Amino acid sequence: MAAARQARTAAEEQAALFDLPCPACGLREGRHHPTCPEGYRQEPRAVARRTDPDTSHEAAASLPAQQVRASQEAVLDCLRRYGAMTDEQIAARYEASRRQYGWPAQSPSGLRTRRAELVDQGLVEDSGLRRELASGRRAIVWRPKPSAWTGG
Repeated sequence: MAAARQARTAAEEQAALFDLPCPACGLREGRHHPTCPEGYRQEPRAVARRTDPDTSHEAAASLPAQQVRASQEAVLDCLRRYGAMTDEQIAARYEASRRQYGWPAQSPSGLRTRRAELVDQGLVEDSGLRRELASGRRAIVWRPKPSAWTGG
């Protein structure tokens, strides 16, 4: 158990070396504010938290930028088509409609990650509304920003 903890700590330390904020906008690598100078922007890519297990980092590294971009676009398209929703509602609508619209398969966790990336990119925002989930807890209702209505 101690060896596994040491290995994970070393992996986390290595990941921290490459997870530096952008000097222009301050956001982490791969996520930039829409006004960030083009020279600092990078291709979208899957990310994993520093505290995630090594398998999450391996999974993130295995996704090509094109697939991440398509996954993000599918989540944005879902929000454009169905309007403001909680993450729980996004997952339900997405799964019910993905074959109809040709969206790639994504887990609820993956959908939340793509939605968070869209928030970081300035394409999706908190609507200010809250809805009750099946659990009885309240959740943020997400909506596409007006600037995100450039397609679909």
